[in-house]
Amino acid sequence: MTASNKTKENIAKAFVALTEQKPINKITVREIAAKSGVTTVTFYNYFLDKYDLAIWLHVKESKKIMAKINGKYEWKNTLLEGLRYFAKNRNFMLNALNHTGGHNGFLRRVERINEELLTAEIKKKFEKLPLPSNIQYSIKIYCAGTVRVLFD
Repeated sequence: MTASNKTKENIAKAFVALTEQKPINKITVREIAAKSGVTTVTFYNYFLDKYDLAIWLHVKESKKIMAKINGKYEWKNTLLEGLRYFAKNRNFMLNALNHTGGHNGFLRRVERINEELLTAEIKKKFEKLPLPSNIQYSIKIYCAGTVRVLFD
């Protein structure tokens, strides 16, 4: 792991630890930086704000799950992996949904990210662009439904 990645991970760990103590909208960048041992300038070198950091965490974990898809790991197992991730990080995810400037804003971003990642994986399997509209629609339903079931 590079020093840059280690710094980013330390910032993320500090942020998640702080979300166990209070709502995200009450956490300051100064607190995140202090807890992770960096300056606020360093924080801003990596993230636009704490909300960008929350999304980065989701993207990072989602990409890990999607990276497992191959001949031996069926894509439908991503749902199980997603459920495990959300169960393990339930407090953080609920905090993000409830305290990031609107439940629907974060939820929509998570849905869109999941949709983009799943679409990219399915395009690899189909080897043709664009995907048929019925498959695109199914992806949208799958991603929206999965996220809403987890958080509603």
